[in-house]
Amino acid sequence: MHLETVVVGGYTYCLLKKDTPADAGFQETTITMTGTGRFWMKRFVIQLSHVGKILASTWTVYYRAYKTGGTVHMDVNILILKSDGTTRTSIASDVANSPNLGTSYSTVSGTFNFPEYTIVDVTDWLRIDVFAHVTTYSVKKVVYYRFDERSLPQADQSRVTNVSFVAPCGMQLVVTPL
Repeated sequence: MHLETVVVGGYTYCLLKKDTPADAGFQETTITMTGTGRFWMKRFVIQLSHVGKILASTWTVYYRAYKTGGTVHMDVNILILKSDGTTRTSIASDVANSPNLGTSYSTVSGTFNFPEYTIVDVTDWLRIDVFAHVTTYSVKKVVYYRFDERSLPQADQSRVTNVSFVAPCGMQLVVTPL
C-alpha cells in the first residue's frame, strides 16, 4: 500500500498500485479511542480502467498495527466508486477481520471471499477502507496503523493479496501483493 494519492470525485485517496511494492519510509495513521465501534483509519483506491472483471478469490488483507489499550481488531469495507466519488456498489463491510491487536507493531491478517464483480464503467475505482474495530473501550488509548514501509520484509507490510483481474480482452492478471 502506497503514499501516493489520487483525487476521485473531489475526495483524496491513497492510490494502490497493482504491481509495485512499498516505496516509502512509511505512513502512520492513528486514532484515539472514544468508545467502542469501528473507526476509519485509511481509504485506498485502485483504478479499474483496463479491467473487465475482478475475479472471485480469497483475499488476504495484512495490517501492520498495534494498540495501547482496549480490545481492537482491524477490518475493511470494499466497494466500487464511480468517477464522481459516489458509490456504485458496496461489495462488503466489516470483513477480513484480523485477530486482536497487540501492544507493539506486528502484522496481522484476515481473509475475505471476494465475489466476482464485472466492471460497469472503465472510469470506476475499487475502494478499500481500513478500520480499527474497538470491541472493548479503554479511555484515551490509541490505535496505530502503518503502510508503505519499504524497510520491512514484504511479508510484514500492510497489503492485500490474491486479487485477480481479467482485462477486457480476456487476459487474467493475478495481483499479489497489492
